[in-house]
Amino acid sequence: MGRSIHTACTLCRKTFKNPTRLLRHLRDVHGVVTAAEVPASPRSAGTPPAAPTGIVHVYTDGGCNPNPGPGGWGVVLIWGNTEKELCGGDLTTTNNRMEMTAAIEALKALTRPVHVQIHTDSQYLRNGIMKWIAGWKRNGWRTKDKQPVKNADLWMELDRLVALHTVTWTWVKGHAGNVGNERADKLATRRRKEALNRHRAVAAPTRRPAAQELETIHA
Repeated sequence: MGRSIHTACTLCRKTFKNPTRLLRHLRDVHGVVTAAEVPASPRSAGTPPAAPTGIVHVYTDGGCNPNPGPGGWGVVLIWGNTEKELCGGDLTTTNNRMEMTAAIEALKALTRPVHVQIHTDSQYLRNGIMKWIAGWKRNGWRTKDKQPVKNADLWMELDRLVALHTVTWTWVKGHAGNVGNERADKLATRRRKEALNRHRAVAAPTRRPAAQELETIHA
């Protein structure tokens, strides 16, 4: 007998014995419509087929150690059976700026307006975009205490990008086994460590010659 082939869901890693059950699972559980499920529509010769519709799931993470200090951000985008990873870092930044940068870079990667579900473990990011930003804008990017909004440059850019799409924000607990969040965290951690190594290389003092070497130099 031939060996059975199992296919795994990229969102929850549940396995299925055949692609049909996987497609049904993606549609019913995660709300994802894949290309195979999009009904064909009449089109003229030479016109490319329409792209599949459905929700783009985005997992973001970012952080610094120490904070502020060298940091990194990571993104995992999942659209049907298509996945893309993004990541980056900065020598001097903060946890919140890296969390925001991850969301910004994810939205920048989208080439047309879509329905996006962003999964983040940052309450600052989720509350800022869902609860606080409207008041900040009314107050000229100042808080209710008349203080300048921190990270206003990133909030303005995020606000502009969110307006291009239909965005749903979902909070997930970090380091709690969420597969997408863990993947984004690994990407962010890798870039944070790279930034930290660059920071150490820049900050390392020039080694002074030992006394014996100085004697040789001036002999």
